[in-house]
Amino acid sequence: VRYSLCYLILYHYYKIEFLKKNKVYTYPSRKMLPLILTLVSGEEENVEVDEEIQSRAFEDHYDIKEMIIPEGVTTIGELAFSGCDSLVSVSLPSTLRTIGSGAFWGCNSLVSVTIPGSVHTIERYAFHQCCSLESVTILQGVMTIEDDAFCSCRSLTSVILPEGMTVIGQRAFWYCLRLPSVIFPKGMTTIGNSAFEGCDSLVSVSIPVGVTTIGSCAFEDCGSLVSVTIPEGVTTIGFLAFDDSTTVLVRMTWSPRNFERFDGPSKKRVYFILLCL
Repeated sequence: VRYSLCYLILYHYYKIEFLKKNKVYTYPSRKMLPLILTLVSGEEENVEVDEEIQSRAFEDHYDIKEMIIPEGVTTIGELAFSGCDSLVSVSLPSTLRTIGSGAFWGCNSLVSVTIPGSVHTIERYAFHQCCSLESVTILQGVMTIEDDAFCSCRSLTSVILPEGMTVIGQRAFWYCLRLPSVIFPKGMTTIGNSAFEGCDSLVSVSIPVGVTTIGSCAFEDCGSLVSVTIPEGVTTIGFLAFDDSTTVLVRMTWSPRNFERFDGPSKKRVYFILLCL
């Protein structure tokens, strides 16, 4: 048995070496796609990538100003473009399915972005601390914004959320100081803990029918918030959900006894009224 095993090992070794030497072997071919970069200098470069842009592939490339990611790319890996401090604009393809965690973290010059509907989930920290980001358009098909996705985007003034989106994760828009309003789409079910905490320009909020959970501190420290409308069906409002938000009038069209859990915010600043229809 021992000699037979040795023979088999040697046989396969020499067979592999023969195939290599005579170039009989093949590797799976991967289609390469042209990623178009415009540099700060004004020069344009084409970089070949395959359908998956690898993690940290362009991390801390300070000289990239504009980027067109080609059709056919399906994945942007974790931290792929993080720290690209001069990146002003990026065009994402309709074939894109995954924006990895921290993919554009700290792209401090990025002004606007449109997320195609082919991306079902915007992963954690995807656009974290993009300090110049003013406008975010999310197309129909995106279902979830994960935790911290747009956290600390201090210049953000416009967010368009699509119908069919169900979850906004924890701290998703934490301390987006200039965000004046948010229109929540039909189909939303969950607003996570601290999702809009510190959004100091937010004036009014209308929670859509279908939402069941408003997380703890969800709208805490929203200094300009004066009006919140909560529809029937919300079963959980978390601890300090509207705390430190000056004077907030919370309108409800059903009895608060339907809450599964209600940890009250500061009674001096938040007032609940029941509208009888």
